[in-house]
Amino acid sequence: MEDIEWHVFNSLKNKNNILFEHNVVDFDLNANVVKTSKGEFKFKALVLATGVLGVKFRDKLEISHPKSVFCYAVELNANDEITTILHNDLAKGFYGWIIPIGENRIEIGIGANNLQNPNQKEFHNRLFKLPYLRKYKFHKHERINAGYIPTSMIEKKSNHNWIVIGDAAGGEPMLGGSIHKCIDEASIASEVISDFLKYKVSSLSEYEKKWEAHFGEEMKNQKTVRSLLDKAKNEHFDKVFKKLQNQPIDGKGLINDLFRNIVINVKEHVES
Repeated sequence: MEDIEWHVFNSLKNKNNILFEHNVVDFDLNANVVKTSKGEFKFKALVLATGVLGVKFRDKLEISHPKSVFCYAVELNANDEITTILHNDLAKGFYGWIIPIGENRIEIGIGANNLQNPNQKEFHNRLFKLPYLRKYKFHKHERINAGYIPTSMIEKKSNHNWIVIGDAAGGEPMLGGSIHKCIDEASIASEVISDFLKYKVSSLSEYEKKWEAHFGEEMKNQKTVRSLLDKAKNEHFDKVFKKLQNQPIDGKGLINDLFRNIVINVKEHVES
């Protein structure tokens, strides 16, 4: 992420207009003022791309917290393929995964929403109980990451003079805090803000319409799939994979022909 941030910064023309080491402590939507740790500044359009927003800011915007899952991931020196592990006892509400992140480097992880008080030790144990990931239990752990990932969207993402984007606005039911979603939201927001500053639109609430046109159908499909998988039992998954094991289906991972076939067949078992 740091490389991406520097790339964006270096491509900007008016770098002098960027404030560093300013922490936003409050804002006044009526006066169009942002208060930072070093002063107050007027704004025309306020964009909140702050990751997980604090309760104070959410109350001011009158928006709720999105649903989230707790995720635990470990980086290892190994080679493997993109893999998704469905397991509704250990990873209900999300899944386990393997993602290649560099030469001889992978990330393995697990996300779940069925723990009241999640902690890293519990998730570490769950991670290495997952089928196919047990083999990595005694590998040296180069880096560990843990935290919450949003898996639903807030209903209100903009108003007259503000827009919420990225993880602050929520995440995708199947993918969580997708970088692709965040980039697309930033692009839509920039278009709306440009029109707003040129008086082509009277309010930033226009963002809601453009967001729905771009993401609406995909989010609806992901919610349907997520609900279906959450209702399934592990024996359903076992039957599906047994049924598919001799079929010539290309692709591995999450969003591909293999996964779509899994979902279709899981639906048959859940509804039967």
